[in-house]
Amino acid sequence: MAAKKKSTIVSQQEILNCDSEQLIDLINNSINTKQDELFSKYQAKVETLLEENHRLIESLQLELQEKNDKIESLSEQIMARQRESAMEFASPIRKRKTGRLNQDELAQEREHISFTLDMIELLTGVKVINFENNSTEYVFDIRQTSSTNQGLTMNYQLVLPSEKNPQISYVPTFLDALDGEEEEEIANAKALKKKLSDFLCENLTFPFDALAQFYAKVNKDLNKK
Repeated sequence: MAAKKKSTIVSQQEILNCDSEQLIDLINNSINTKQDELFSKYQAKVETLLEENHRLIESLQLELQEKNDKIESLSEQIMARQRESAMEFASPIRKRKTGRLNQDELAQEREHISFTLDMIELLTGVKVINFENNSTEYVFDIRQTSSTNQGLTMNYQLVLPSEKNPQISYVPTFLDALDGEEEEEIANAKALKKKLSDFLCENLTFPFDALAQFYAKVNKDLNKK
């Protein structure tokens, strides 16, 4: 930083004692001294601003580096979790274990299972259309169709308590359509009431090991002429 020049103080007597040339020199010297002072102040202000900007840039660079490090760390954690998510999966539709699957392979295997369940529906007319469970019970919403009476469809619910050797509760939910406004569903419910045994139009409970007999009875009533 340039050294500051001291301001020159000129007395009135000195001015009176000067000739023309001396007076001009005296004025020029005073003016130059004032300009030097202004420039020195401007230069000091610029240097201060440059130092502040330099510190700000360093702080921003450090903050950016810290964020990049965090992003890289999170990416590594996500990749590690994806690797850990590969699991040993025993398929319910294959004789052998499917093995250790990643997320994409597991999604593909689920598609195979869904296709198999659709095939079972075509063969038996039975499809689980919804499933709910809690700490005390499992609830299955079933749709069963007739293979001989075209368009005849029976919706019902099976509720299994989560206990050993449970009693299964049957709920004929197709009857709910009688209180609705859909003419097609009302006609289907009325047709079912004519086809089905009386006990299948009421809530009932039976042992778990009688489930196959229950299905056989429903299938027989649905498909009778």
